[in-house]
Amino acid sequence: MRLTITLITLLFFSAFGHVQGIGGLKNAFGGGADSSGGDTLAMQAALILGMSKSTKFLLESSVMINEAIGSKENSKELKNLASQEPSETDKNLQRKFELITETRERLADFSADGKTLDEAGKKRFEQALGPYARGTVLMLAVVATSIEFVQAATKEITNIKNPMQIMKIKKQFEIGIKSGKQVPAFFKAMDESTKMVWGFAKANDIPTKNFSAQLKEGGASIPSG
Repeated sequence: MRLTITLITLLFFSAFGHVQGIGGLKNAFGGGADSSGGDTLAMQAALILGMSKSTKFLLESSVMINEAIGSKENSKELKNLASQEPSETDKNLQRKFELITETRERLADFSADGKTLDEAGKKRFEQALGPYARGTVLMLAVVATSIEFVQAATKEITNIKNPMQIMKIKKQFEIGIKSGKQVPAFFKAMDESTKMVWGFAKANDIPTKNFSAQLKEGGASIPSG
């Protein structure tokens, strides 16, 4: 999985390089254009929807992981956001990223303290592996969509001529820009997260066969054994 993530991340930054990084992309979008950006807006919608779907599964998994290790922190908020239907205009993505990251950190602390799961915890953790795998696979697709979105946006930016369109274009692409900035770091962290989740499951004698199969079927790979 590390190789897959590394290659995709490099492609992502390569695409962003054409507009001088994420900050450059944001400024470029503010250049104004006569075009309404229909195709690019559609691609942005697909990007946001993809992230929304991915984070829904990852939040569902986070709820189960927290329950498995006995953590009630942010429990209500986690369940609330996990219950929301994916949307092309999801404005909660940044908070979702944060909650997923916090769950990973709590699991790391739990493991570092030498704690293990009881039988109920093992069962709950095993249930968390399915949605975790689905969310991870969807995030892989999101990174690819991000590259396409940046390339399409870059092409459109070169045609921007009308200064009066500046604020309109900024508003149109606001969610995509803000969310897109989160993708590289979040996805890179997921590499370590997946290895940790897999390793923690193995250490607690939790079956990982289906987990591994789901990841591989979706184009990801993890250590086996």
